[in-house]
Amino acid sequence: GSSVNLSGQTVTLRFDLYQPTGDTLTSRPAIVWVHGGSFSSGTKTSPELVDQATEFGRMGYVSASITYRLEPTGCSASAPTP
Repeated sequence: GSSVNLSGQTVTLRFDLYQPTGDTLTSRPAIVWVHGGSFSSGTKTSPELVDQATEFGRMGYVSASITYRLEPTGCSASAPTP
């Protein structure tokens, strides 16, 4: 997908999909992984997310690690973004 950031630029939003291999089940529990970073940093390919999503895939879960819009000011309780 895509979305417009605070500067008016279109940002492409992607996700990485992790799933069990070698079976034929069509209905599985799912997890959506959202990296930390207060909307100012981070990535869907953070090593800890890749490790956890891969491990949950071995346990039978489908996982999606997502990208979201990042802004230099981010978002925090001490400096809310309008």
